[in-house]
Amino acid sequence: MHRPDLDLRIASKRKMIIKHISEEDPILYNQWLDYKMSHEKESKFIRNSGCYPLTGTGKFNTYALFAELAQKIVSNNGQSGLVIPSGIATDNNNSNFFSTLISSKTLTSLYEFENSQSLFPGIHRQTRFCLLTTSGEGIRKDFVNIASELSSLDQLNNPNRHISIGFSDFSLFNPNTLTAPKFRTIQDYEIARRIYSFIPPLIKEYEKLENPWNADIRVVSL
Repeated sequence: MHRPDLDLRIASKRKMIIKHISEEDPILYNQWLDYKMSHEKESKFIRNSGCYPLTGTGKFNTYALFAELAQKIVSNNGQSGLVIPSGIATDNNNSNFFSTLISSKTLTSLYEFENSQSLFPGIHRQTRFCLLTTSGEGIRKDFVNIASELSSLDQLNNPNRHISIGFSDFSLFNPNTLTAPKFRTIQDYEIARRIYSFIPPLIKEYEKLENPWNADIRVVSL
């Protein structure tokens, strides 16, 4: 039974609504229990099956699971192309998966869009998504083609928006996560690369701990 009048987004209200439904609408409540049990079983499988070691941890998203599965089943000389939320390349939750694409040199291209021109009608115009292309390990390349903050497909025809980034540059810009940097133009990329080449990160944690600034970072709770 579908009840669009029930707002379950806020946890405190959700508990009260579910308690009320258990008393006033037992049929709907039993449907909720069935859904809850199904969700818990799916979550347990995702976390413990070993099928999703890179994306099936923490607070996972189904799109990330789909991306990991697509990369897992691609043939050695094949490619995978996905239209997927851009968080697959930028969010810390997905850094294990994305850093694996970088270290294995299986990321082919990444074109990020904002839905500001309603490329997908019915979806919020600030929603960001990307065209993610990956490859099997038989066709590795030394560079990945990236375009960021696009709003229309026509912008893909602008050569100044396409940036060929060496895989080593990912550790230069984001050494702790290897997530994707964002640059609107080639000039932006070249300026940032020169700056990052001369100035080391505050603390580098990936692979080997480095602290070139001798920084002492402490968390203070107020």
